Amino acid sequence: MWPPPQISDPSPQAVAAKPPTEVLKKEPLPPNYFQLTLRDSATYTAGLGSVLGQCNVLLCILNKFI
Repeated sequence: MWPPPQISDPSPQAVAAKPPTEVLKKEPLPPNYFQLTLRDSATYTAGLGSVLGQCNVLLCILNKFI
């Protein structure tokens, strides 16, 4: 279609921005010692398991050659 049709309704006006509301600061939570201990124990267990697993593999390889 040429010429394009006339736009009869202009775009709506922008809504005025509201002033920002005050944000309340939350108090930090106390440390969860159970969660910290559980995470540390899982880390140490995984690390020790991987070290012992590598030692076991190396010992098996060495036993084949001895």
